[in-house]
Amino acid sequence: MKARKVKRLDPAGSFADNARRIVAVRAQEVLDIAARAQDPAQATALHDLRIAVKRLRYVLDLTGPPEVVKQLKGLQDLLGELHDCDVQLPVIRSLARELPRREAVGVRTVAVQLATRRATCFERFHQQWPSIERSLAALARVEVSR
Repeated sequence: MKARKVKRLDPAGSFADNARRIVAVRAQEVLDIAARAQDPAQATALHDLRIAVKRLRYVLDLTGPPEVVKQLKGLQDLLGELHDCDVQLPVIRSLARELPRREAVGVRTVAVQLATRRATCFERFHQQWPSIERSLAALARVEVSR
């Protein structure tokens, strides 16, 4: 997914004003994508959210606030784990269909464990999101002096 353009950056402006503008755009980008990622079946939206969170976190690593950086790091890790399941599950399920019945049982067990892990990751995301959403909404509303 391509990052949104940040408009009205001022090369002659202060670092703080330009950073606030970038953070506001990146925070709103995360909020908008997260609205689509509230359904566990939306694997693409969840992956896009992970990428958007990463972009925002890297800017906040330079500008703070540290507590939001910590929240985003945890969210990024959680979404990464969820994405790992999304990538691995189709492969494991395909392998289970191709193997002889006796061997496929163990592979199906792995698929069930991965699906359970994914569901647990999504539930953790869903529980943590309201707190993170409040933090990001505040960042997205920041006014930049002109």
